[in-house]
Amino acid sequence: MNNGWKRQMLEEASTLVESSKGQDKKESDSQAQIDELYRQIGQLKVERDFFSQTLNQLGLRERKAMVDVTHRPLSIVRQCQLLDVNQHWVHE
Repeated sequence: MNNGWKRQMLEEASTLVESSKGQDKKESDSQAQIDELYRQIGQLKVERDFFSQTLNQLGLRERKAMVDVTHRPLSIVRQCQLLDVNQHWVHE
């Protein structure tokens, strides 16, 4: 009786198990990255809420003065949205 098929099956099974372990590690690493990103998002929300509450205590003049037209990473429109200032008031 030819047992070659048994040997082949066992060899392929061990390859599948090793491949599965590698896949599990990749999924675990990906999930860890996702968890870290969600943690960072949560932290940023807490910080934004804190600054929004503080910002609401400032007057319009102070908020307008906070707009930085030279700040490239954050557009004037977005700065005005965050500061709750009408963008047309900035240049007044």
